[in-house]
Amino acid sequence: MNISEKIQFYRKANKLTQKQLSELSGVSEISIRKYEAGDRFPKPEQLKKIASVLEIGGNQLLEIELDAVKVETVGDAMTLFYLLKEKLGMDFSYDVTSEGSIDPTSIYIHFKNDKINNCLERIATEEAMAEQLKQSLGGIDNENTKTQLLTDKFLLDLTKEEMSKNADLL
Repeated sequence: MNISEKIQFYRKANKLTQKQLSELSGVSEISIRKYEAGDRFPKPEQLKKIASVLEIGGNQLLEIELDAVKVETVGDAMTLFYLLKEKLGMDFSYDVTSEGSIDPTSIYIHFKNDKINNCLERIATEEAMAEQLKQSLGGIDNENTKTQLLTDKFLLDLTKEEMSKNADLL
C-alpha cells in the first residue's frame, strides 16, 4: 500500500471525509485530495499533522518494506503479541474443551481500541471482496478479460465512492 492509499485507508477507517481530515489537521482539503490521488507527496510536516489526526504514527504512512520488521521465529511473533497487548489493550477469547483446556483453534484476538478494530474490519472486508471477485473470475481463462473486469470493478467502486461524496454535499 502506498502513501496515498494509506491516507485514504486510515481516513475512511476513522470515518472522516477529506474535508473533515483537512479541518482537523490544518492541511488544505485540496492537498488531502492530491495526496490521496497520488498527485502530490506530503511533506514531513503534513504527514505528522495527518498522522496525528488519524491517531497513527507518522512512519505508518511511509512506505516501509515488511522485510524491515524481522519476524523469523515463534518467539519473535510472541514478542509482538505481548507488545500489542501491553501497548494497545489486546484481549483474547477462546473456547474451553470438555477436558478444561483451551481449544487453540478457537483463540481470537480483540482490541480495546475501536479505531484498530475499524481498520481490521476494513481489511477483512476488502479481503473478502477480493476473494469473491477472484472466485467469480475463476472460470475466465483470458487474462485480458480478467484485467478488464478488474479495471471495470475498480472504476465502478471509485464512481460509487465519488457519488456518495457528492450526495453528502447536497
